[in-house]
Formats: sequence, C-alpha cells, structure tokens
Amino acid sequence: MCVSVSQLKKVRLKTLPIITFRIRDVSSQANPLAPGTTLSYEFVDQIKPVITAVEAGSPTIVRVTFSEKVEKESAENISNYVINNNIEVQAARLDSSEKVVVLTTTAHQPGNYIIIIDNIKDRAQQPNTILPHSYFTYSYTDRLAPDINQVEVVDTDHLKIIFNERVQKNSAENGNNFQIKTASTDADAWQLSSKKKFNKRDLMLAGGGGSVPVEIQSLSLEINEQILHIFTDEQQPGDYMLIVKNIKDCAPQPNILQEEKRIYYRVEDLTPPTILSVQATEENRVEITFSEAVVPETATDVSNYKISGGIQVVRATINLALTKVTLETSQHQNGGNYQLFVENIEDISDRHNQIAPHTSVNYVFVKQNPGKPQIVNFTSLEPNGNGGLVLKWETADSSEIVNYKIYFGTQSRNYTTVVEAGNRSSFTLANLSEGVTYFAAVTAVNDYGMESDFSRELSATVKVRDVSPPEITTIAVNSDTSLTIVFSEPVSRESAEEKGNYQVNRGVQVLSVALLEDGKTAILHTSPHVAGAYQLTIEGIEDLAPNPNFIGDNYSVSYFFHPNDKIPPTVVDWRVISQNKLEIVFSELVEKSDAEKNANYIISPSMTIFSANFNAEENSVILTTGNHIAGVWYTMKLANIHDLASPANVISPTTKFQYQFLANDETPPQIYAVRAASANKILVQFSEGVSLATAQDTENYQIAPGVEVLSAERLMDLRTISLTTSPLETNQIYELSAKQIADLAHPANVLALSKNCQFVFNPQDADAPELLTAEPINATTLKLTFSEFLDRKSAELVSNYRISRDIVVVSARLGENPNIIYLTTSTHSSGFYYTITLNGIKDTAPVANIIVAETQAEYYFLESDETPPLAEGCQLKSATQLEIFFNEIVSRESAENTANYLINPFVRIHSALLDSSLQKVILETEAHEAGMRYQILITGIADRADPANKMVQPQRLTYDLQPETNVVADNLIPSRYEFAYLSVGDSCYLDSGERVESVPSQVQSGLWIRTAQTDANNKNNAFLAFNLKKKAQVYVAVDPAARNYPNWLIDNFHRIGERIELGNDFGGLDLWQAEKDTGFVILGGNMSAGAEAVGKMYLVIIKVETENGNMLPDGMDDPLSRSEVQKFQLIQNYPNPFNADTKIQFAVSDEAHVKVEVFNILGQKVRMLLDARKAPGRYLTLWDGKNENGMVVATGVYFVRMTALKSDSFLGSRIVFQKVRKMLFIR
Repeated sequence: MCVSVSQLKKVRLKTLPIITFRIRDVSSQANPLAPGTTLSYEFVDQIKPVITAVEAGSPTIVRVTFSEKVEKESAENISNYVINNNIEVQAARLDSSEKVVVLTTTAHQPGNYIIIIDNIKDRAQQPNTILPHSYFTYSYTDRLAPDINQVEVVDTDHLKIIFNERVQKNSAENGNNFQIKTASTDADAWQLSSKKKFNKRDLMLAGGGGSVPVEIQSLSLEINEQILHIFTDEQQPGDYMLIVKNIKDCAPQPNILQEEKRIYYRVEDLTPPTILSVQATEENRVEITFSEAVVPETATDVSNYKISGGIQVVRATINLALTKVTLETSQHQNGGNYQLFVENIEDISDRHNQIAPHTSVNYVFVKQNPGKPQIVNFTSLEPNGNGGLVLKWETADSSEIVNYKIYFGTQSRNYTTVVEAGNRSSFTLANLSEGVTYFAAVTAVNDYGMESDFSRELSATVKVRDVSPPEITTIAVNSDTSLTIVFSEPVSRESAEEKGNYQVNRGVQVLSVALLEDGKTAILHTSPHVAGAYQLTIEGIEDLAPNPNFIGDNYSVSYFFHPNDKIPPTVVDWRVISQNKLEIVFSELVEKSDAEKNANYIISPSMTIFSANFNAEENSVILTTGNHIAGVWYTMKLANIHDLASPANVISPTTKFQYQFLANDETPPQIYAVRAASANKILVQFSEGVSLATAQDTENYQIAPGVEVLSAERLMDLRTISLTTSPLETNQIYELSAKQIADLAHPANVLALSKNCQFVFNPQDADAPELLTAEPINATTLKLTFSEFLDRKSAELVSNYRISRDIVVVSARLGENPNIIYLTTSTHSSGFYYTITLNGIKDTAPVANIIVAETQAEYYFLESDETPPLAEGCQLKSATQLEIFFNEIVSRESAENTANYLINPFVRIHSALLDSSLQKVILETEAHEAGMRYQILITGIADRADPANKMVQPQRLTYDLQPETNVVADNLIPSRYEFAYLSVGDSCYLDSGERVESVPSQVQSGLWIRTAQTDANNKNNAFLAFNLKKKAQVYVAVDPAARNYPNWLIDNFHRIGERIELGNDFGGLDLWQAEKDTGFVILGGNMSAGAEAVGKMYLVIIKVETENGNMLPDGMDDPLSRSEVQKFQLIQNYPNPFNADTKIQFAVSDEAHVKVEVFNILGQKVRMLLDARKAPGRYLTLWDGKNENGMVVATGVYFVRMTALKSDSFLGSRIVFQKVRKMLFIR
C-alpha cells in the first residue's frame, strides 16, 4: 500500500487487519527512513453498532442485522426491543454470525412497523453502545394461508371454529368447504374410538363401525371475521373429524387453505347413569346394575351407598364391564324390605355425569339355600414353652357359627388329629412332642351342620422345655468396685438383683446388683478390690422357664483384678455374617456403651449403620448395616472404644480393616493371582477374604519344585498372603497350590485343594510382554497368547482392548496358563478380518513391564455357532420382578418379547428388559404369592450368531417367592396408580412426562407411588390408600406454591425442609414426613378440605430404613446429589449398550459454557445434545439414538464428547475440560 502526501506530516491510513507500510519524508529528494524502523500505534474501536436491516420472515419471526458483532447478553435481552402496533417481543436469540438477532414476537398483521432498539453493545474491549432509541422501519406481507386455532363444541348441534386470522365471509360460509364425519377411516372395519385404564388388569375400549357423515345445516361468520359458527344435525357422544378446505384470508392477495385440514374433536356424553336393578343375592351381598359404565372410584366408594334398616356397607367392587357393582354388607334379615340410597356415582364420560341426587330403590331379601360358612381367618400358631402350641383365629360375625374344629399333624396338609374347640377364638394343644414341627388348620361349623373349607395352614415347632439352670459365661472387672457378669440365658430380675445371692472372697462385699435390659448381664457394685485373684459364689438365681431352673448350689467362678492394665483393646478378627450384618471380635471385654454406639464405626464406601449389639460372651459386636453390594471391598474404621480397665484404655484411632461381602456365598475361595515379589517372598492373592488361621498355616501351601514355605502372613486386604520361602531360582517356572483355606462366610467355605498356579521369578526381566497370536474360538470368544506370564489385574481390564468393526469387549479372563487371555465380546460377523489393539497389559516381573502402546494383531473369523441359547437360572428380585440368566448374549428383539415367556400358575407379564450384559432379562410382572411354587416356560429366544440360533424346544425353570420377600406395601387405591422404585431421570407421574432431577438422601431408594396430574383437583377426604406391610417413614411431596394445604396433610405430617426437583420446567415439590405403623394409610385429595390453589398433584414415597430398594447401576453416581462438585466430569452413559435411549450424566465445577455432542465412528457430528452456559452442579441429559433430523441412527459405536469453555478478556473462549466416552447403540 502506498500513500502520497503533499505538505503534510499526518497520514491517514485505511488498513486491512494485517498490513505492512513504509514512510518517506517530503523533501525534494525523498530520504527513506532507516531500514527496519518500527512505529507503534494502538487502535481503539469507538464506532457504535448500527442497524443495517430488519426483516419479518413470518408473522412471529423478525430478524435484526447489526453493522458488527454484538454482545450476546445485551442482544438477547428482550427489554432492549420495542415494536409499535402492540407487537410484543417474547424471545431474542443471537445467531452464530453474532451480527443477527432473531426475535420471536406476537403475530404481525400485514402492514408497516417501526422497531426501536436500545442498549445493544458491540464486542469491543471497551464496548460501544448503540445510539439511544435507534429505530428501523420494516413491513410484513402476509403470504401464509389461514389456519384453525381451535374447535369448540358449544352443543351437540353447534360448533365454534376460531381461525388464526380474518377470513373472507363468502368462503367461510360456503358449506362445500366443510365436512364432518365420525372419527374412523374404514367404512367397514370396527374402529377404536376411546380407551380408559382403570387398574393394572382392566382396559375399557369403545368404538364402532366405519365413518358416518354429519349433515351441516348452516354456517355464520361473526363480525370479527375470525370466529365461525357451524350448526349441524344432532351429534351423538363420540369422536368426530372436521375437514376444512378452500378458506381464503383477507390479505390484499388472498391466501387460500388449499389442502384439506383435518381436526379431531369429541362430543361429550351429557346423560347421567341410572339404576336398572337391585338384587340381594345373599345375606351380606347386594348387586346393583347401572344403565351404563361408571367410574370405578365412585362406584367402589362405600360412602356413596346407604341402606335402611341399619345395614352397613362394608365393601364395594365392580365388574369388568363397569356396569354392575356388588356391595358386601352386614347381615340382612330374611324377608326384610329395604331401601337403597345412592349418591355421587359418575359415568366414564369425560364430563363424568353424576347420578341424580337422592336416587333410591326398594328391594326385598329372601334367603336361598344356606351355604358353607366362610373360611376362618387363622391368625397365629405359637409355642407356649410348656410342651404345647397356642392357636388363635378371628371368630365370624355370624350368629350361625356354633363350633370351630382344629385339624393338626406332623406333615403339611396331612392331618391325623381333630379337636373341637367350641365357639371361641383361641385354643391350646397340650402334651405335644418337644422339638417336633406341627401343621394345623381351622374350620367353622354352622347351625346347619355345614363345615367351612380349611383355613390357611400354619406351622410351628414345639419348644424343648428348658430344664437347664443358668450359668455364668463371662465375668469382667470394670473397676475396683464394679463387676460385670453375663449369664448363659435371661434370668429373673428379682433373683438376679438380690445381692444376698452373691458372695466374693477376700472380704469384698456386694453392695448392689443391677440387671440390664437384655436380662442376661448384671452389674455388681462392691467394696474395693485390691490386685489379685478372686472367686465369686452365686446361688438362688433362677431362669425364666415356665418351671424355673435354679443355678447350682455353691456355683462359683474365678476372676482377676488388674488395676494397672495399660494395653488398649484391638480388633483380632471379623467376619461378614450376611448382606447387612458384620461381626467384629475384640482382644478383650470393652465398654458396652462404646461398642454399641453407631458413631464409633465408619464404613466406606458410605454405608449406614443401623445398630450395634455387643456380645460379652464372645468379646464381639454385631453391626446391622445397610445392604452391602456383592463383590465390593469395604473399609471399616473404629474409634472411641474403651476397655474395662481402670482407668480405661481406648482403641487406637488408626484401627481399620477391609472386608468384602459375597451374596449367597457357597463358593470356597480360589487363588486369584500369584507373583514372586523377591527371591524369598511370594504374594498369593485369593478371590475373596480368607480366615486368619487357615491363611497363616504354612502347611496349607505347597510350591514345586522344592520350595519350602517358612512363614505366611495375611495382609490388611484379607485376600493377599505374603509367603516367606526358601530361595527361588531365576527363570524357573514354579507351581503353587493351596488347601484347607477357609473364606469369611458364615458358615465358612473351605478350599479343599486348589489348582496348580504357575509363576516365575525373573528379577532381571526388562522386556515388555508381546502378543503372539489372536485366535477366535467362537463368535463371542477370542483367545490371545502372549510371550510371558501376565499380571491378572491388567490382563482382565476390558478397557485395555479395542477391536475393529465395532466389536465390544464384554469381559477378559486370564487362563490357567497365565500367558493366555480369553476375551468375551459382542458377536463377530462371519467371514471378516478384525484388528485387535492392546494397551496397558503388564507382566509379572518385580518391576512390571508394560506392553508397547497400541500393539495390534489381525485375525479372521468364520462362524461355527449352531447352538441355541440356554436359560441357566432365574430368581425373584421382588414380588413383581423376575430375573432370567442366559448362557450367552441374546438378541434384544427376542429377549424383550413378552410372548416368549409364560408363568404357571398364571402371572401376567407386563414387560421384559434385556440389561447391558445382554445375558440377563428382567421381567416386570403382577405380584407373585409368597410360598407358591411357580414354573416359567421360555421359548423363541435367539442368540446373536449369524445366522442366529433360536430356542425351538421350550425350556422350563421353577422358582418361588419366599415369605420373607421384602414387600413394603400393597392394595393400592386408586388401582390405576402404581408402586415403583424410581431413580434420577425416571418419569414420576402416570400421565405426564416430568422426570426426577434430584432426590434428597432421606428418600433415596424409597418406594414411590406414581400418581396422576389429572387428579390434581380431587376434593375427596379419603382419596389415596395403601396397606403398609412394615413400619415406615411416609413422605408426601407437595406443591410449594399452594396458598393453603389440605387439613389431612397439616394434621398428620410435618414439613422437613427438603424437596424433590423435577424436570421440564416443572419445578420442585416440598417433602412432608410422618412415621406410620403397619396397616392401611389413607390420604385425602389434592384439593380436599382446607386446600387452596394447590396446582400440582402430590407424590408419595415410602421409606423402610432397612429397605435397599433399587440401586443405581454399577459405576453410576446420582447426577443431582447435593454434594459439592470438585471437578469437571463426564460419566459413562447408562445403559450401554442401549437401543431406546441412554442417560448421559456430567458434572460442572465452575460456571462454564458446556457442549455435549454425539459423533459417529468417522468423527462426523450426529447430534448436539447441549450448548448452553451451566452453573456449578450435576446434570443429566438423554440421547434417544436420533440424529439432528430426528432419524434413528444405524447400529454401531458412537462417541459422546463434553467440552467446557470459559471466556477470557484477552484470549477469548478457551477449553478448560474435554472428555470423550464410547457408546454402543443396538437397534
């Protein structure tokens, strides 16, 4: 660029963003400046942004273009825009050019408009603001055809049509432009017109034959030219279709609605139900037949029925057709005349027409032939401790019952003895065989001599009579004036607290005795002891047997007093008793109050401790905890536990140990890995924790050739044993075996003799392991052979393997030869070459060598699988959830087809879900009955071979539901409501899509009741009920915006200051809490007495403290937990693989602009899931397997990438976090 200047010293340069220039002076002979002369200058943007264009592209979209890029915050502030003619700006969005703002407005009419803009700033370092009240003139020309906003049914012969704009009168009142038909597309076939679900089993369907036209009588357009009235023939209740075409608007160049517009509407039923007949079929049963189907909730509400003559209505049920109601009542008198009064019964139309007030019907009861008495409610069978059993039952209300009979024997349903008990509610069977289990049932006999069927059968074992006197099991010195003694069984308080029953030698006097609540532990307060040995003599102590047993004469025990005990207690052993019980054994007696304080124990990962019970006999404490997860290693820490010395010694604050729970552990431990750590030290790792005694017995190990085990030490993880041996030879292959090793289960499982495990000692090994061969065994198994022995942990880590052609590695297993690995994968397609890539594989050298990064090998697979899948077993997770396990991965289409399963006795199957392992199917069913034996028939399941192998012969598996199955509640009313275990991301209402976004810790894993938003205005004082099977905390989640709450909530619950957050801009619900005992819990309607402006329907959550509920999937954190976020995080999606939608969770530690994007395996972007600024917190988003165009993507591997960006005044946006996760989508 060259600039000429005459008699000037100032030059104005118009530059590009980057420019090079030279300057000469103005002498007659131009003298150039010295080469390389540098001039510094600063450019400051002082130009204000201006409006360059405004365009109305549609009635509600206006695009504003500025002269330069503008600031997002000011550009998207709708208060900065004003449009005349009452046009309202509803939203503003800055597009990717950052110069164009797209405004969403209320509807424009054709014509000219003025937009006034203020406060818009540019992107300069010192932002420039647009001139105040900058304005621009633009016009909108109507080019859109008219449309219909609403169809309103005014009456059965009158419709009101509301157009979105003014329309021409001659086209709107032209009858040829309108048609009305019943809502059907097939003139011959029956069509479904409506459906209503009333409970889990019943669905009411309505419909009829083909479409029927409705004649239009006249049309009338209102003066506003937007509302049209259509008058027709009488329309019967049902669904209709309005067809509209050729309507013209009032634009200068009229736009025509040319294509047929179809609008569906419904004509409601306006006729209330009536009673057709009333019949008393039995003494306590009345049947009512209505003229039409009625709403079950109103028809089964006993408060809607009254019967003269003092007859009480106890229960009301309705048939499947919803037209006949059966009332269970108190007893009618034979030949009596009665009057039935009915109120508030509604039909099933959307208007819910209600029966006429004060409807009544007269009827007469005439007794038919008498029947057998009802089955007796046999409530309990308990041993009385004196060689007998006590039976109790509920007596019948009927005066006709004259006798009850007891049938019993020693085999189920095989009764050998009958006893008549008379007309009473309990009876004692005496002189039975001790230690024998008896089975019993009860019948009732009426005055007609007819006997009822057997009651349910109960069983109980006759207790062996206590004939043994109590003994002392433990004696401990608390201080120089206090002793603790523990008896072998509970003893009578009167005898135990009689100080004259105790004598201590050496002149020590017993001053008082206190028996603790367990009835076995007594505290003796004495005169002072001095150091030495003592003898306590006891007499006169009796147990609690029906015929008390007394402790033997001159019974004595010895003890020592050590006043200078300075040794603190330690943990000497521990064992996992069950999923929620753990025993810890101390080195000496400890303070009971310390041992039973929950706060003195901490388990991580976080585990709730519900109780601690000290057993002085064993110096141990039994902890009751939340349910442990099988296979997870836990760390227990102990503190603040004192012994009984004087002064007391406290356990070390660093005391801790690790343990593992194995569910239903009936498997002995196995050797997991063996490694030579040095020339005379071998580390043996077992599959689970092993007992100290067996693990440290050197006789239990053998090493060949010729290695002697000198000592064995169990390390802190309880799984690893450090063996000290005679010297090992370099490069020698050894074989180690173990025997008689016991695990920590109760009872313990013992490894009789392990397989020989190979290992090698090579301290000079500096060579990385190499992959020698990759050989497919079948479509889902790949064998890898390496150059040396491998470290098992790295060898079995599936993330160390990648296989081409979208093959997913499901698991990795190190073979008996520790240089061979077997991979289980998704199905290979026959006839293709594959490439496997390895990383992170280590050898067993003392200093491990790692395989070369990205090691690859190619292999070829030819299909040979011709075996169909096999169901290996099944188990009930709850009364409504059955899990089935297959021996190989199976196809989702066949596994999730409920027609492939049949349960006998019949249990309805609601759904089937194949989990992410592709080998387990979860069936959601109706409730199973406890103690009932079931058989499931499985057929039609296909594997994933190519071609697939399909089960041809049906396979049968048997299972049952044990009585102790964890059922929290049942008998839910309304029956259309559902019990469900919900997690974050699940829908919480039956009739709307609001999803759970966050749940307070108090109610996590609780049992939810999914209610319906359509019931938000219910005013009944007794609306929702359920039968609570266990004492529990009941939470009601209530609309916080309510003006006043219903009385039933205020009177029975209290607010706890926590809330559940829901998605879809729904907001949150406040939690109210109450503790409820077993039995029916009844809640009122959302808008019952006392409530005002309660807009959102409440939810219910039931939480039993020991109830584990449904757990989040492995590796998944609650995305909306209340804990503070420490770092950015993208969590692996779940489920994975998936075929419908998948949950993607992420965490934001600092405010940032976050993008969540999905890419295919070629790196092409498939979908932008999120592009927004996020505050610190945890978030969840869903991907439904569709691309940006709404099309379902192909089966294969996809990647989700999270990017977090921060704005910097000098550097602009910069990436502060980026993470990618792999997902597998299967159609």
